[in-house]
Amino acid sequence: MKISPSFSRQNCLLILLVLPLLGAFSCSSPKYRLEHVEGITASQEAQIKEIYQTAKLQAVMPKEVFRMAMVGLYHIPQLKKPDRITIVDYSRPSTQERFFVIDLQQKKVLYKSLVAHGVNSGNTHHIPSQFSNVPKSRTSSLGFFLTAETYDGKNGFSLRLDGLEKDINHLARKRAIVIHGADYTDHQPNLEPFEKIIPQIPSKFFTMDIAQKKDGAWIMVELGDGQVAGLPEHADLAKFYTQLNG
Repeated sequence: MKISPSFSRQNCLLILLVLPLLGAFSCSSPKYRLEHVEGITASQEAQIKEIYQTAKLQAVMPKEVFRMAMVGLYHIPQLKKPDRITIVDYSRPSTQERFFVIDLQQKKVLYKSLVAHGVNSGNTHHIPSQFSNVPKSRTSSLGFFLTAETYDGKNGFSLRLDGLEKDINHLARKRAIVIHGADYTDHQPNLEPFEKIIPQIPSKFFTMDIAQKKDGAWIMVELGDGQVAGLPEHADLAKFYTQLNG
């Protein structure tokens, strides 16, 4: 699991729970993702509501995603009084921040970041659709994890994870699924919407300028006739203009 390069020792000392929205995934879903889990007390439900509202989480994730994570958290026997939870919402594209560290005591978002997914998890609209627990599959795993020891590896300071769910992610350590910083999680636009516009433009030579808004969305800000564009010195000019006129 690769997050933005700002990942540091201060960032990583937390409880990690990786959680997507409900969807059609290639691995089976744990029961608590499909049914209401009994045993949640009224005080726990109230705590979920209070944290969600006070931390202003509605700005970063739907309430059902946060509740799902908290329900799972309450049912992890290894944890007595957890103070932090991290939620990765794989229903969001990798071009948007989807890695959120939440302080449950102070009721606030401590850290948020871009985060990559496995190369074989699919990349339609930058959203993964394939998940696995199989070694060497190069896919991400769903489910709940606990953070373990840290180490300095080829990707710098890294954090090991232990999967808590049989047949969902229990092979995470064997698969070397870890958290580390990576430059390639920097903001990259999803070009697919712009590629759909290109065939509708009645020109073979034009420029398109795009920009990212504060909410992470990419928009087209200018469409030009290419007057400022240039060609490499080694370009075949005759071939280029022939293709334009063709």
